[in-house]
Amino acid sequence: MLAEARISYITQHDGMLSLIGKTLALGDKDSLSPGRDASAATTPHLELPWRGRSAFQVLRRLLQHDATPTQTTLAVEAHVSQPRVSQVLATLANHDLIDSDGRFSSRQRSALLDFWITRYPGPGGITTRWYSPLPLHEAVAAAAEVAHEAAAEPALSSNLAADHLAPFARPTHATLYVRQLIDLSVVQMVRTPEPDVASIEVVVPEDPTVWRPHSDAPHANLGSARIALADTLQVAWDIARVGGPDTRKQIDRLLQRTLRRTVEAV
Repeated sequence: MLAEARISYITQHDGMLSLIGKTLALGDKDSLSPGRDASAATTPHLELPWRGRSAFQVLRRLLQHDATPTQTTLAVEAHVSQPRVSQVLATLANHDLIDSDGRFSSRQRSALLDFWITRYPGPGGITTRWYSPLPLHEAVAAAAEVAHEAAAEPALSSNLAADHLAPFARPTHATLYVRQLIDLSVVQMVRTPEPDVASIEVVVPEDPTVWRPHSDAPHANLGSARIALADTLQVAWDIARVGGPDTRKQIDRLLQRTLRRTVEAV
């Protein structure tokens, strides 16, 4: 049921991404790790006529508000024009995904959260991967120090970030979003092209909404390093992209403890 919208094991096969109770077509085949069995039954798709990233930036911010924000607020927070916000809201209304007053029902919100995670085209930009012999927490703390010194505003994502928002299992992967490229060889890390070898993925994204819009964003304290956490939907998307046997459970736990926390009272 969409009202529950619990994500089943997130899998990709021939451009289709499988969720419990439904299968959604992916706009970007590289969004998630390939090669997993697609076993969920095919059901009607949730399709929206969006191309590019800007609509997802608006939807990301819209989903994070308990009360309906103004279009001006959405435009500022999503880094898009107000006419683009108006277009996105009109599309959602035409598909009965928001009410006439701009509010979500529990069913609508759950459906759109799942849609965002499965159809977001990714943050774009430049990605570098680094290996460190240090434990993950120590490696990320060292990388964050380098980023802070470069005024690169690091934001932590993937399952290490999720561990601070909704602890689930031992973190195995970290993504660090930064405003500019940083060189981690200064802290004895080695650059690698292999995702499975890398300890840390460093991304300079094109999408500015991977950072939370407010200065009071939650932080992770790793040793002496204090690192802002990336936007919650970005954290969920990165977990899905990396994959693993507990992907569904971790994302479901994360969303229930954060973005879906207020939905139960609706």
